[in-house]
Amino acid sequence: MKKITLIGRLILVFACLGAIFNIQLAGQEDKVAEWKKWIKKYPPSTQAKELSLLSSIPASNLKNDENYLWGPRQFLFDDNGDVFILDNKLRRLFKINSKGDFIKKGGREGQGPGEFQNPICFCMNDKAVFVSDTSKFEILVFDKDLVFKKSFKTTKSYMAIAISKYGLLIATPFRMTRESPLVDVIDESGKLLYSFADGLYGNKTSWNINNFVFIDVNEKDEILLAYWHYPTICKYDIKGNLLARYEIHNNYMDYAKKQNDERFSDPDNRISYQAISGIHSSAKGFFILLSVPYTRILEFDESGKPIGDYWTARSFDYRAVDFTVKGGVFFILSDAPNAQVDVFRPKESSSRLIAN
Repeated sequence: MKKITLIGRLILVFACLGAIFNIQLAGQEDKVAEWKKWIKKYPPSTQAKELSLLSSIPASNLKNDENYLWGPRQFLFDDNGDVFILDNKLRRLFKINSKGDFIKKGGREGQGPGEFQNPICFCMNDKAVFVSDTSKFEILVFDKDLVFKKSFKTTKSYMAIAISKYGLLIATPFRMTRESPLVDVIDESGKLLYSFADGLYGNKTSWNINNFVFIDVNEKDEILLAYWHYPTICKYDIKGNLLARYEIHNNYMDYAKKQNDERFSDPDNRISYQAISGIHSSAKGFFILLSVPYTRILEFDESGKPIGDYWTARSFDYRAVDFTVKGGVFFILSDAPNAQVDVFRPKESSSRLIAN
């Protein structure tokens, strides 16, 4: 058997690498083709406004300083315009100014005080930042400089939290029984005060995942719940009384609802379609985020009437995980392909998305 020379080995290595690259490229081309197919099937409306990218947060130099983001889940602005970002993979809170410059980070991975295992969501007011850690069954409290102050244990894992203007924590737990309410109201010491809101969807064999909800609190202390898998928004007062229920209809969300109705009836099914990817209140009403098949933000007034439609198609692998709208500027947090907050402004004229 002939010995393989060094040059022969190098040729073999490069051939293997080339084959791997070609396979990856072919796989990427398939994903792009599938994405374009979905765009053609569910294009933006003729009235929708395209979002134009202005900048991104954090600034690019942060990556050189090892203050990068890896797996961001949520972000919030304070009254000074500073942005707070919760990174689930890094087990960190980041504070960055409006120019994208790093200010400080808080928390780290661990079991001790002020340390995270699975920080999943957070909220804040003018005094403190509250982070829910679902693995530790704990809400950790930091000041606005990200200095750890205290924590309190919880009996449930909270997947989303918001805060009222009077300091009540409004939290959505991972439900352990079909009868468990969707919302808990907790004081700042961690005491559970009361619960409300029954799940709307599911049957005896399927009731948990299809009742996952996003949450926000508006200026009137009204609580907005948006169902992950169904185009449904419910509004409650702070005492838990149902004020309104809105059913949102568009081509993709109707499709997602139909698919989920079929799939959730099978207890062995593990595939679902996300109809809504986030909700935020506004002075006029509320916004909701759609992240499939492209990024889309819909605006509604207080009565649930649609008053705005905005979209951007960054790339086939662009994945929006959180958003907010401030003064006509749209901030969208993506965890892929780049972990950052992208800043957009609507273009003056409407335009159509054409996938060639």
